[in-house]
Amino acid sequence: MERIHLTNYRLNHLANYKLSRNVVSKEAKIYYYPQKTKWENEMKALKFFYRDLDEDRIKNIEFLNDNKEDLSSIPALVIPESIVSYYGVDKGIVMPFIDNTNLADLLKFRDMEESVKINYLKKVGETLNELSLLRKYNSKFRNFALSDLHEANIIIDSKTNQIKIIDLDSAYTGNGISTSKYLTVNENLDIYGYNLSNKYPVNENDSFIPNEQTDLYCYHMMILNHLYGGNVARLSQDEFYYYLEYLYKLGANEDFLDSCLRLYINQENINPKDFLDGLDKIAGRAHKNVYNANKGKIK
Repeated sequence: MERIHLTNYRLNHLANYKLSRNVVSKEAKIYYYPQKTKWENEMKALKFFYRDLDEDRIKNIEFLNDNKEDLSSIPALVIPESIVSYYGVDKGIVMPFIDNTNLADLLKFRDMEESVKINYLKKVGETLNELSLLRKYNSKFRNFALSDLHEANIIIDSKTNQIKIIDLDSAYTGNGISTSKYLTVNENLDIYGYNLSNKYPVNENDSFIPNEQTDLYCYHMMILNHLYGGNVARLSQDEFYYYLEYLYKLGANEDFLDSCLRLYINQENINPKDFLDGLDKIAGRAHKNVYNANKGKIK
């Protein structure tokens, strides 16, 4: 894999990529990175980490790059192209730059129709289906998982109107542990004594080991969080189920609610992308402010 050697002079002359208030990066700074090709300068993105890249993350990045031909069958994935060495220390990666709107921002646009937002959330599910097939038919990807799956790591390509999943340096390929902000050790992952270690395995440090089931958990949280306007993963057991009952009263698709119920019981998670129709019609009433004002009326 190509290594680009970056000097302090070059770094100081790169333009910063400004993130929105809905998108926070605590691990790296993003720059515009003009890269010379044979004929012209091509704009790339440089993710420059605050800490040195550890061995596991480098292995993940190299795995993605070595297998980019197989991964090209999933157009939503943005594969790192080069590792950046800063005075002999691996500190960053260069990726394709995509003119975009971040999904975290788009889901908060008040003047955008809810049906459009739900459609983009469906596209995330379509990508998860493509990944499931890749794992099934290509043994090299048996342990592959997106891991850090949340709306701020998904952008909308302004040219194609399709989703792109970024920050794949945190993907799980069998090396290292990196899980989404929605996956935290909490009592909801052991409801009523069910053993969920097969779905959500942990290592000796009680850190979740990413897999297809954890990706599906995070995908459900993205959808529910959009409806709720907050982090549903933080709700207690009783409050989580009470909120699902509220969505049922509003007319949410029962298959979607059933898939949500699976998250905390000893049954495999399923992809809910085909069950999202109609959520746009209840989105406003599903918000936590309306829910909190009316949940006492649920019988």
